[in-house]
Amino acid sequence: MTHFNLIVIGGDGAGMGAASQARRINKDISIAVFERGEHVSYAACGMPYFISDDIKDYISLIAIDIDEFINKKNIRINTLSEVINADFHEKKITVKHNGETESYTFDRIIVATGASPSLPPIPGIDNENIFVLRSLRNGINIKNFISEKKPSSVILIGGGIISLELAESFTKLKINVTILEKTGTIASLMSPEIQSLIMNVLVKNGVKVKTGIDIENIVREEKRLSVNTTKEKLETDFVIVSTGSRPNTSLFKNSGLKFYPNGAIIVDRKCNTGIDNVFAAGDCCTVTNLITGDDDYIPLATNANKQGRVAG
Repeated sequence: MTHFNLIVIGGDGAGMGAASQARRINKDISIAVFERGEHVSYAACGMPYFISDDIKDYISLIAIDIDEFINKKNIRINTLSEVINADFHEKKITVKHNGETESYTFDRIIVATGASPSLPPIPGIDNENIFVLRSLRNGINIKNFISEKKPSSVILIGGGIISLELAESFTKLKINVTILEKTGTIASLMSPEIQSLIMNVLVKNGVKVKTGIDIENIVREEKRLSVNTTKEKLETDFVIVSTGSRPNTSLFKNSGLKFYPNGAIIVDRKCNTGIDNVFAAGDCCTVTNLITGDDDYIPLATNANKQGRVAG
C-alpha cells in the first residue's frame, strides 16, 4: 500500500492550488492528487469564451499541464481516478481506476471535490442535446456539438452568471438565445440597478428573456427539443441547464465531518474541518462570509483558489 504525506482529492482550482502551495512550502514531502475527471488545473471561467471561439484551443485553458506537475513540481497526478472510500480515522482512501481499486494511506488530506450541476426535476431533462457547463469536458462537448450540428437556436435554463456569459458567447456565434428563469429576475445576486443594465444589454443584442417561468417538461421531437412551460411551448436545437450547483460530498456522509444544510463541508478560516489533519477547500465546502461572519456557501473560482492556497 503506497503512502503519501499529503493526498488531495480533486484536481481543479482548489485542489491543484493546494497541492502547489504545499510543494512551495515543503520540497521534500510526497504529494498525490486524485481526480475523477480527465483534466486538472484548467480555467473553468474561460469556457464560455472557448465555446464562442474567442479562445481557439481548450489547451489554452489549462494553466499547468500534468507533465509539469509531475516532472517539475514532483506531484503525482492521477486522473480518471475516483476516490470511492475515505477513512479519516485510519488515514486511508480507496481509489477506482480503469475498473480496478487500490488503497493509499496518508498523513494529511485535503478534500477538494468541487460541486456538480444541480438539475431541477424536469421530465425529459436527460434528453439528448441537453447540456450543462461545469467541467472542461462539458465545454468541449458543447463546442463539438455546435461545430457538427450548426444549431440556430438555444434555450438557457437559469438566469445566473453562467447563462449570462453563454448568452454573450452564443450571440457572437449568431445563435438565437432564449433565457428561461423561474424567479422574477435574472442575475438574482446583483443589485436591481445592475440587473436592469444587464437586461438592457441582453435585449439590445436580441436575447429573449422570460422570467417567472415554470417548465413542465422537455420533449424531443425529431431533431429538435420542445421546452413546454405553463405558459407556452418553445422549440430549440439544444438546451443548456444552469440552475445552481451542489457540493460533491456524498462520499463523506458518515465520515464525522460537519455539513452545511446543502451538504457543503463546514470549515474555518484556515480550512480546518474539525478532524485532525483533514482539510477542505473549494466548491465542496463553506466560506466565512466577511459581512455576517457566518458560514456561507459561495461556490466561486476566486474563493476556491484562495481556499486552496490556505489549505495547502
